[in-house]
Amino acid sequence: MQLIANQPGVFRMTGGHSVQIRKPLEDHLARLKFAEELLARLAIE
Repeated sequence: MQLIANQPGVFRMTGGHSVQIRKPLEDHLARLKFAEELLARLAIE
């Protein structure tokens, strides 16, 4: 996984997929939950 330099909050993953995590997460519980689950899955892989 790598951060795309010119787009903060956008992460490129293996396989050519990219994910954007928008802030502030605290104001959007669905975004926060998704980000936590995604980062947990990526930490395992």
